[in-house]
Amino acid sequence: MKKRVLILLFLLPFAQILFAQSSDDWVKKAVTKLDNKDYQGAISDCNQALQLNSQNAWAYNVRGIVKHDINHHNEAISDYDQAIALSANYKQAWFNRGLAKAALGRYDDAIADYSQAISLDSQYSTAYNSRGNAKADAGRYSDALADYDQAIALDSRYALAYNNRGIAYHHLGRYTDAVNDYDKSLSINPAYTDGYYNRGLAKEHLERYADAITDYDQAISIDANYKDGYYARGYAKDNLGRYDEAIIDYSKVISIDPNYIDAYYNRGVAKSSLKQYAEAIADYDYTLTKNPNYKSAWYARGYAKDHLGRYTDALTDYNQAISVDPQNKNGWYARAYVKSILGNYTDAIPDFDKAIALDPKYAKAYNSRGNAYYKIGGSKANYQKAVEDYDMALQAGGSSYTPYYKYREEATAAMNAGDGHSADELVKGAVEKINNGNYDGAIADCDKALQVNSKSSWAYSIRGLAKNYLGKYADAIADYGQALAIDPKYTQVYVNRGHAKNNLERYAEAISDFDQAIALEPKSASNYLSRGYTKDQLGRYADAIMDYDQAIDLDQKYALAYNNRGYAEMYLGKYTEAMADCNKAIELDPKLAAAYDSRAQLNNRLGHYADAIADCDKAIALNPKEAAAYNTRGYAYYKLGRTKINHRRAIADYDMAVQLGGNTYKPDFKYRNNALAALNIATGP
Repeated sequence: MKKRVLILLFLLPFAQILFAQSSDDWVKKAVTKLDNKDYQGAISDCNQALQLNSQNAWAYNVRGIVKHDINHHNEAISDYDQAIALSANYKQAWFNRGLAKAALGRYDDAIADYSQAISLDSQYSTAYNSRGNAKADAGRYSDALADYDQAIALDSRYALAYNNRGIAYHHLGRYTDAVNDYDKSLSINPAYTDGYYNRGLAKEHLERYADAITDYDQAISIDANYKDGYYARGYAKDNLGRYDEAIIDYSKVISIDPNYIDAYYNRGVAKSSLKQYAEAIADYDYTLTKNPNYKSAWYARGYAKDHLGRYTDALTDYNQAISVDPQNKNGWYARAYVKSILGNYTDAIPDFDKAIALDPKYAKAYNSRGNAYYKIGGSKANYQKAVEDYDMALQAGGSSYTPYYKYREEATAAMNAGDGHSADELVKGAVEKINNGNYDGAIADCDKALQVNSKSSWAYSIRGLAKNYLGKYADAIADYGQALAIDPKYTQVYVNRGHAKNNLERYAEAISDFDQAIALEPKSASNYLSRGYTKDQLGRYADAIMDYDQAIDLDQKYALAYNNRGYAEMYLGKYTEAMADCNKAIELDPKLAAAYDSRAQLNNRLGHYADAIADCDKAIALNPKEAAAYNTRGYAYYKLGRTKINHRRAIADYDMAVQLGGNTYKPDFKYRNNALAALNIATGP
């Protein structure tokens, strides 16, 4: 809030009017120079006046005013002391000395001087206003109101007194009264820039943000470089969720004043609200460079890094936020939350404890601490603590609080279960067993998990995966369906169900699942790859290529996407493009066996059978169980023909492809039979 209080008076005490006229002439010249901001010239003229008449109180008063204007307040006070010593009833000198003392923060001394001026002139409205300002600056807002009331009673059109009383009301939380006073001030002085600014601030406290913006607009229309107006308008737009517009206002502030640190900070906050976290961090960096003790900036920068997945960096900032402001509950909570994301649940709990100690009604902290106890698990005691925290979160949050915990039911079940294991713990064990090839064991663990929590989408998902590995595709699809009924946004389950449907040649249904996965995660290159592969199976090679293009746009180093695109291009007869993609896949991942097989198939089509065999050799060396590579090499040997050894190699490769491929694999049987027939008539060795 802004106020204009510097009213320095030049009036000549009566005792001086008839004395030392030539000295007074010098003072008059000094006043003219002061009006023109020629401060040194004004001081020189006052000095000349005092040389002619050392008893000229007016000269001391004017010289004091000049020194006040150039912020030499102590020197100004000395001059006012001289003026008062020469003329004890010089009310303007008492008043001006009060202004100088107030400028030095000596509010009680200033109040005493204003009181003396008022005792000399009970109608001195300016002195009442300034005494009110000194009381307000000292935090005595209620006392200040009485002085502003008196100033207004003496002068009903005293715009500045209405403004200052509005400021006092503002500090007392009486925002409606403040707005009324600002209204009155502006009705008297419609060009008062700070008045519009002050009224806007009061309206913001009343959550009248649109009205506040109108006031800031008016202040800016009067002064196009009014940086505080732009800043306040940006803040009001923030509160309305108009973050793009707020950023423009904060940027304008910075263009006017590159050292306006709050504008950098709040611009960062607005960018963070738009999820422009990297740009927000740049603003926080600048803020902290200029002021390393800017408490909220450490927390805000940590928050932005957190959302970029830079958890270790976020922890560093949260550590600093806590160091700078250990009473900030959000810093403790944020650090605990990141520790939880990193799986450091035991370390997180003391931080949640601290946040709750600072705010015993911190519902979110209870909820997250409950999650940490749940994740630690392993004992009934931990699950009991989790349940207690979840209940406390609901209690602390009140009727308006919507708990977002998802583990309370499961924690309760685990607390009451005989073995004290949670569903998540059992599913983790199932995942381990899948990784070790123990699919039946994984299914058994998931069965137990579903006994503990029948609504565990993860348990259904992992059980479906285990069944898929066992070739029980229909059963897997049923489990995936159960998982999606519980959690319709479980992207990976759509992907896994799509692959299972592919294995059953239900390609159209598979594409529908991949469509859903892409809708949920449009930035996932692998989702496009999966859909493209399914379109390949339907012979929709051009459509498949579009998906592979999208996958590559999202991940320029996705070797398998280049490989699959090359495969589709081959079937469209685009051999040059196909060869380039196969080569690119191998360049990106020299250990990708499928890429060598794809290039081998392309070489077969080009009649480069020896090259095809070399590629298949490489693919088989990398993956001895790559059935497709044996099939491709068998074809190359068959096409080379002419000798019995080539036909024998072809037959052996076809047989190995069948052996490795299992029930779902369909090798080129006709070429095996052709090779067998050719073997019987071949003349070579």
